[in-house]
Amino acid sequence: MPEIDTRRAPKGELAARALVEQVMASDDRVERHYLEVKSTLDLHTKRDQAKLAKFILGAANRMPDLAAAAFDGHGVIVVGVSKGRMSGVPPIEALEIQKAVLPFIGADGPRYDLVRVPCELTDNEVLVLIVDPPRWGQEPFVCRKSGDGQLRDGAVFVRADGETREARADELMQLMQRGRAGETKVAFELRVLGVVRPIAVDNERTLEEFIARHRESLTAALHRAKTSPGAGAAGRVAGIMQGMTEPESRGEDEYLASVDKWEESVRRAWPNAVLLLIGARAEPVEIEITNREKTFLHDVEVKVHLGGLSEESITGSPGMN
Repeated sequence: MPEIDTRRAPKGELAARALVEQVMASDDRVERHYLEVKSTLDLHTKRDQAKLAKFILGAANRMPDLAAAAFDGHGVIVVGVSKGRMSGVPPIEALEIQKAVLPFIGADGPRYDLVRVPCELTDNEVLVLIVDPPRWGQEPFVCRKSGDGQLRDGAVFVRADGETREARADELMQLMQRGRAGETKVAFELRVLGVVRPIAVDNERTLEEFIARHRESLTAALHRAKTSPGAGAAGRVAGIMQGMTEPESRGEDEYLASVDKWEESVRRAWPNAVLLLIGARAEPVEIEITNREKTFLHDVEVKVHLGGLSEESITGSPGMN
């Protein structure tokens, strides 16, 4: 039995014709929860109108994760095809089909589309009716009218492999859970308490001036130590850094290398140091959020975008992410 290509819904005549040809090459075993095949239907009769409405309701009452496995989640019924034969049905207006199924599915019921595939040597056409995929948040679609012994007002129909029938208790519970799994309504009121003040820092100029001033002070200390009495032939320098008064044990080259390492560490620490200083000296700003809905929300996260700052410039700053 040839495999049916279920990767995409057969929208458009070319795709629908390809599906029809695959169905013709197969048999009744091709029918699944996403596909039903009818050799013929007389959509002018109440009996066959009820059959079409029943499939629409059943296809729409599938679980979204199951439906997504084929035809992009759509449900498809092909009318006018049997094994090795493409007989079609007499042409019928889309408006007539809508009028026929509307009393059963309701104006707010499942949405569907219709594609026609012309038959050769006859005015008949194959109808490919495509029901929209079910979605999380949709409550069960309920039959709105009894009809021809197949449909019952108030019943919920589901589509199983090869049949459309009334839902069992567990299936009805699943559909009710589908309805409750919709998007939660969110209504927040947000207020900024305090004054947000822009702060401009010329990082490059300030950093270079800071390093140049302190480097000059450190090298000047080296020069004074070398020229002061008691410096010694080894060129030992006085321990002036960080208020030290003990004799410095390092030689001149080692001392200058430590100054270079100090400069490197200052350059690495500078971005966060500036932000920490601003955070310590600036006036605090609070963000107040009020939930206007009754639904309790876990782990609410607020992201604050500061205009003019790149994401890298605020990474690691306390309270910014």
